[in-house]
Amino acid sequence: MTGSTNEDVAFAVVTKSFDPGMFIEALEPYASGRWPIRLEAVSKVTRLIAVYRGGPIAVWRVRGVFETEWV
Repeated sequence: MTGSTNEDVAFAVVTKSFDPGMFIEALEPYASGRWPIRLEAVSKVTRLIAVYRGGPIAVWRVRGVFETEWV
């Protein structure tokens, strides 16, 4: 999975993680963490959008961000 931001929105490409038969709730852990991006880049993000095959498939409200050893 890869990620990018556009000011208050972050996009997580979940092409490798998402299976069209899975529930969106099962996708959340893959979309919401463990992707390398600087804390400063996501500090103002309010929404996380999961993207599959070029289109949005889910959106979540961001409740907070945290730094990990992955960055």
